[in-house]
Amino acid sequence: KAAEFADDRNETPIQYDLYRVPFNDGRGGHPEPIAGASRNRMSNSFPRISPDGRWIVFVQARNGQLMRPDGQLYIVPSEGGRACRMRCNTPLMNSWHSFSPNGRWMVFSSKGRSPYTQMFLTHIDEEGNDSPAILIENATAANRAVNLPEFVNLSPGGLVQIDVPAAEFSQLFDRAWKLGERGETHAAIAEWRKALAISPDDAKTHNNLGIVLWRTGDFDEAVTHYRKALELKPHYPEASNNLGVAFVRQGEWDYAITHFRQALETYPDSADLHNNLGRAYAGKGQTGKAIEHWRTAVRLKPQSADARNNLGTGLFRAEKWDQAIVELQKALEISPGFVQARFNLGRAFAKKGTTEEAIREWQKALESNPGFVDAHLTLGEALCSQGKTQEALTHWKTALALAIEQNQTSLAEAAKTWIENCQKCPCR
Repeated sequence: KAAEFADDRNETPIQYDLYRVPFNDGRGGHPEPIAGASRNRMSNSFPRISPDGRWIVFVQARNGQLMRPDGQLYIVPSEGGRACRMRCNTPLMNSWHSFSPNGRWMVFSSKGRSPYTQMFLTHIDEEGNDSPAILIENATAANRAVNLPEFVNLSPGGLVQIDVPAAEFSQLFDRAWKLGERGETHAAIAEWRKALAISPDDAKTHNNLGIVLWRTGDFDEAVTHYRKALELKPHYPEASNNLGVAFVRQGEWDYAITHFRQALETYPDSADLHNNLGRAYAGKGQTGKAIEHWRTAVRLKPQSADARNNLGTGLFRAEKWDQAIVELQKALEISPGFVQARFNLGRAFAKKGTTEEAIREWQKALESNPGFVDAHLTLGEALCSQGKTQEALTHWKTALALAIEQNQTSLAEAAKTWIENCQKCPCR
């Protein structure tokens, strides 16, 4: 069985010794093991000689070479002698190292403070004594590694600029993501735009910018970025899902179905994708297919109140009142404040003929959301059927005022019709 990680017991044992070969005016000579860095039952590798030629710094580990979890830096006189473990070592993986031109500083990489390698500095005096490590902060993004740090031999002022677009892009990406998670949407948008200025062909950045733009209601620009993400990366299920949601909003059911199905090719067990695909089929009038995908969503994610509400709505449309009631009640068990599910439960009770239960659910819905126009309309209708005309009129008039305020024209017309019909009724 092959080794799966460093220091796995199945790992092939490989240990190195350090040797010195005499120069002899270029003729070479017989290699000699360096005392303190060979024949010590450890692996000694990656030697670097200080610019003054006095010291050798190397990596020592139980096995292998660089990037070992137990890697430690050792210093030994170049002519050989006692190897000393350096003070600068951190608890985990001390590896690649490089001397400054004057030999007094050394930069090295380590995972002592992060799962990603970082740069550290240590000072080395004339006697080979080194200082505790100093972390070089903000060298790159927090989720990027600094594996191979090297000193550059330049005079002060000799370096005008270091262009590190990848590092800057990663920092912007991480910052934008965190801002979005904290709900600082407009700040996140600004950072995503900066990231795109550096890397305009990054599909993930286009998709993520689309997500935060969608939250602000800028649907058109969000869709533009979703499309660009898929143009750059055709097999991108997250962008396919987001574009599918946009098509659902626009009533473009076939396009929505296509994109959700594409995303499901990658994530066939995604409850959210099945839930969204169910919405698209329902919008197209294919209730049977919608129910099928909502059932799958509920199976994959039983605690999804949204999926259960959608399944209950589909069963309602299929005139399966009892099954609809079961799913809607489960949705409310999961999320008692789910007003739309409570409204839908009231409708199912009304269709079943249990008007009192329907009235109770609609009243609870209005307690949670007094501005819920549909609940006022249906509650008014139920109260009117019981001969409670004045109470019904109160709800319809409230519905009319709210619908006008919320610019819901069709609901306003429905409220007007109920009010007019009620006022004409001789039973008043």
